[in-house]
Amino acid sequence: MRKEEWRFGTLNARGLSSVAKRRALVRDVEKFNLDIIALQETKLQENLNERIDEHQLFKPDTPARGLGFLVGPTLTSSLHSAWSARDTEHIAVAQFHVPYRTGNRWLLLSVVNAHGPTSAITGKAPEELEKFYDSLTNVIHDLRNSALVFVLGDFNSKVGPRRDGEACIGRHTKGQRNRNGDALVHFADMNGFLLANTCFQHPSRHLTTWEGRCPGGTPIYNEIDFVLCKHNTKSLLQDARSYAGIETSSDHRLVICRFSRKLLPSVWKPKGRRASVKPLNLGKFSCGDARCKFTEEMEKETTKFCCKPDPNSNMHSLNKALRGVAATVLGYRPKSSLPYATVEVEALSIRQKKLRMDINSTRDIAKRKKLQQERNKIQNQIKRKLRQLASDYLDGQVKRIEDLKDNAQMFAAVKQLQPKRDGAVTVADMNGKRILTNEGKAKVVAKHFQQQLGPATCRVIEPFEGIPRPLDCPITQHEAAHSFRRLKNGRACGPDELPAELLKYSRPATAKLISSILNNVFETHQGIEVGKGTLIPLQKPGKP
Repeated sequence: MRKEEWRFGTLNARGLSSVAKRRALVRDVEKFNLDIIALQETKLQENLNERIDEHQLFKPDTPARGLGFLVGPTLTSSLHSAWSARDTEHIAVAQFHVPYRTGNRWLLLSVVNAHGPTSAITGKAPEELEKFYDSLTNVIHDLRNSALVFVLGDFNSKVGPRRDGEACIGRHTKGQRNRNGDALVHFADMNGFLLANTCFQHPSRHLTTWEGRCPGGTPIYNEIDFVLCKHNTKSLLQDARSYAGIETSSDHRLVICRFSRKLLPSVWKPKGRRASVKPLNLGKFSCGDARCKFTEEMEKETTKFCCKPDPNSNMHSLNKALRGVAATVLGYRPKSSLPYATVEVEALSIRQKKLRMDINSTRDIAKRKKLQQERNKIQNQIKRKLRQLASDYLDGQVKRIEDLKDNAQMFAAVKQLQPKRDGAVTVADMNGKRILTNEGKAKVVAKHFQQQLGPATCRVIEPFEGIPRPLDCPITQHEAAHSFRRLKNGRACGPDELPAELLKYSRPATAKLISSILNNVFETHQGIEVGKGTLIPLQKPGKP
């Protein structure tokens, strides 16, 4: 039976070289029914992968402090991969393919294990603190395709009470903020994380995660270990606190965070269930045969068209017919990361990825060296082929631009040479605080334009005047066809996702239908949905 919640923990183990201590750690995991625990300072130099009863203890290739994971029986079979960060030894990642509801659906769960530098280190070398959080930010960016991301670890940071405008910290904290705490809060705020074990009211002893003593013997109790979750998954949070009664000897306490699995559908849905419109391969319209065939097929389709009293239903049926014929004649645009990618390059890429996984999973040094040499050869082949394909692609683009006329040639050249900009839009609220989530940005932008263009500031214009009556000068088929002929190719679609090319190359059959529908709208005073639009914010260069 599947558990109704996940239990994630983090612990600075202060060494796990002893078999007895590893056994004690497993007993603690069983006692608290943990699914996974992130371990810091394991002090195991080799790449450990040990099976202890039904639990799996493994340590990616991280020297020095030695980060590791202990996975419980519920997630052992779901373990997909584990690795350490490229530019630091203080960050490791474990990924799991977790079943989602029923059937063959699954989601990608990523657990990041982090061990931040101490205040003594950052006091002497402040650049170490910046380097650590830069590396952690890069890792989070690499995991952007994961459905769920959690960051656990010993950050050696005291965040203290929440300050005004800080949404990444809860109300229940301990101690006063230090320099490391400022860096942690900044990282959480910039990447949309929430410090989970600051969100629940518990006694002070259950907020403490580390205890020590001053030189004079005075005890010290600090909160420096944290579990971080994304803001969009905070509704899954059930509880988070520290536990002191564990068998594993350490000056740190075990921090456990509970997340509900029953509420998972409310924060994440599989991509396959989202309604999306496949892009049509409109490039085929450059061929005259494709245009003629599309026009002929639409002529046949319109003979079957049956007009209904509702104009909106007629427009919807016509759009559906246009897309159906276009899908048959043109097909859909093929997916490709590069405009000049080929099947051969994709096959080589898949092969080198498999070799990379084999390299990471083998412990035989000689075998690893041989696999690495084979992978290097394949990567060199990919580079040579892509270089040649890119050259051929650029030659084709240059020839296409040279074949255009003066003005079109200039605009096409500028568009080709202009670098593609990042699509991220910076949006701030009324207090000047940056909004990181796309949903929050959309709400702020929509609210702004509602205030500027809404009914409160604009006079509402009635769509019709007088009583329904026949038009003195009805819209003719020739007028509609003339309007379609003037449409430009390659323009963005509206909310109906209907490209202009479909109307342009389907006349006169479509022009006859649309003119009839519009005449019926004006004669019967039945409105059609023409007030919708797609709002695209354009970021001004150099402006926040």
